[in-house]
Amino acid sequence: MSGIREPWRSAAPRPHHLVYGVLMRIQASLVALLVACGDDDPTPPADAPPVLRLPVNFRVRGEVPRLLAIRDVPGEWTVLPTNATGMYTADAALRHQIAMVCGAPGAFSTTIEMRVRTDSDPFLFCFNGDNPAPTFPITGQMLQPGQVSMSGMDDSTTAPWLFDLAADAGAHDLVAFGSSLVLVRPNLMITAATTIPTIDLAQGGEAYATTTSIISNRETDEVTQTELTVFVENDVASLTRSGATLYELPASQLGAGIQFGTVAALTPTTRRDTSIAGTSVVNVTLLPRLSGITFGEIGPSWTMLPLETDSVSYLMFTPTNDLSLRASGQYLAGDTSLAIELDIPGFDAAWRVPAADRVHRFSIYDEDFSESSMSSAPMPVAFRSSLDERRQQVLRERVARHR
Repeated sequence: MSGIREPWRSAAPRPHHLVYGVLMRIQASLVALLVACGDDDPTPPADAPPVLRLPVNFRVRGEVPRLLAIRDVPGEWTVLPTNATGMYTADAALRHQIAMVCGAPGAFSTTIEMRVRTDSDPFLFCFNGDNPAPTFPITGQMLQPGQVSMSGMDDSTTAPWLFDLAADAGAHDLVAFGSSLVLVRPNLMITAATTIPTIDLAQGGEAYATTTSIISNRETDEVTQTELTVFVENDVASLTRSGATLYELPASQLGAGIQFGTVAALTPTTRRDTSIAGTSVVNVTLLPRLSGITFGEIGPSWTMLPLETDSVSYLMFTPTNDLSLRASGQYLAGDTSLAIELDIPGFDAAWRVPAADRVHRFSIYDEDFSESSMSSAPMPVAFRSSLDERRQQVLRERVARHR
């Protein structure tokens, strides 16, 4: 993605994000005026009109949640019966929240979507992992340094080398990334332990397509890297490289797959990224670096957000459990904080994020999913897989919209 972005501005989403908040403030002012005049008017006040509640449709992809609930804001949580189809309908006020719990002991995830009915349908992905499918060892040799991905990843900086993976039964796609060549072997049927024929990128591998990005607002303490995520027919593969040049699969290797590339500027506690693609040099301006974010017991708060902000998200996690909130700009309507409310009937204490060793991360996204994030501490290695899974969910949403 390229182009000049708006400068950093104080506390406010774009004007159309404020419509709901303005209407609510007008309503509150009228109610206050009526109450103030009540002493002079013997006529009892009329009952407030009922809240308009209309059906909200959404889908949960993946597995069946352990808990699913919805609430009007303000209002109480209502638990929804779960089902194997993943299709749900529930009545809700304009401003509402949807909560979901998935996972298994030692790795529970709680997700809360904060939205209004006019937002696009929410994307919810559930993975429990308590009854994993049996896997088979997948081994082989690669003659060049690089990375082999198939339902997992293994890599080496020396060659030749032996890779060791695991995959469940069914069709899988192998992607072999080298320094200058890439090779895809699609639709490999796995029914037992399998030895992959030797991978020689000089035989069948093809040169990457490349996009070199020039970041107009990179700061001196930031390092750059590019990240490629490839949704091949049966699997997902990703490649991260230092520098500002994105290495993409050529069309002949990608086939019917879809790939997304980003360039990111990083410090130990901040991240800014944006999408890039193509086969040329592109100029990009990243979202402004976040500051002034406070992480409290009930959620994050802030004093200002970039004007480009379309949605915000918050992660609170340990190496075991995690909790994420995501709020649309329409939902925020000028708010400067997010509050965690887990008084959901049936919410188990084992699902909460332990107070010890918590790491907090606050992110904003613009309409093109460019991201700016701020963390409460340098990201421990043990937490990175959780954060990577969140990014994969954002990418899955892109794929769902694309298709």
